[in-house]
Amino acid sequence: MKTLVICTECLVKESKMNNEVEINEGGVFDFTCESGHRNISILQLHSFQILFDLGVMALIDGYTREAVSSLAVSIERFHEYCIDIFLNKIPEEERKSTWKLVEVQSERQMGAFYFLYLLEFKKAPKSIDNKWVKFRNDIIHKGKIPKQDKAKEYAEYIYHYIKNIIIELKGKNDDINLLMSFIGKKIEKIRLDNPKCKAIAPMSGPTFIELVPPVDHLKNETFISKWEFFTERMKYNNRQGIKRFY
Repeated sequence: MKTLVICTECLVKESKMNNEVEINEGGVFDFTCESGHRNISILQLHSFQILFDLGVMALIDGYTREAVSSLAVSIERFHEYCIDIFLNKIPEEERKSTWKLVEVQSERQMGAFYFLYLLEFKKAPKSIDNKWVKFRNDIIHKGKIPKQDKAKEYAEYIYHYIKNIIIELKGKNDDINLLMSFIGKKIEKIRLDNPKCKAIAPMSGPTFIELVPPVDHLKNETFISKWEFFTERMKYNNRQGIKRFY
């Protein structure tokens, strides 16, 4: 899957400014345009959002097993994102050092999420239903290939699981700056690490799971409406021969 990035220098000169690059989990695209200008574009989405979007797109295209794999990993990266939110007052270096102790052990990551959620909200978190845990494990570990309708049902379940926790986070921390602060810090770090690159710019795109809208808007959003939007956009792109989404 590719995304469209813009060379800011070519934009100013009104020459060819559009470039296609491969999507990656970090959402950071370091590229050189045809005119030799180096650019770094930063997609203002978290890895769990990108992975969920890729899962939905794979599902719309009929790749059910690949879809479930991306959707399942999006949960793990969402838990990591929540842990960073819960520990936002702890220095980043200390958070990263501690994360390295569990970064290859998803069950320990989930355990960390559960107890930090309990500490934050003073109530037990809702766990993933065992039905869907088994569904995911059968596909990831046993090589089963799910049917389209079952994979879509799984996507809808995961969508509501993540969205409901985001609503809780926004209800307690009604500050979009906190929920998006890690993107800002990433952009600033990239600028500091690349002082000679003048063309460093954030970019945005449609995403299935949003962080910016207010709580009331998120509560009223439905999986079906999002699904229909993604489906229509992908159909349009296919008609136009466009092999990208963002």
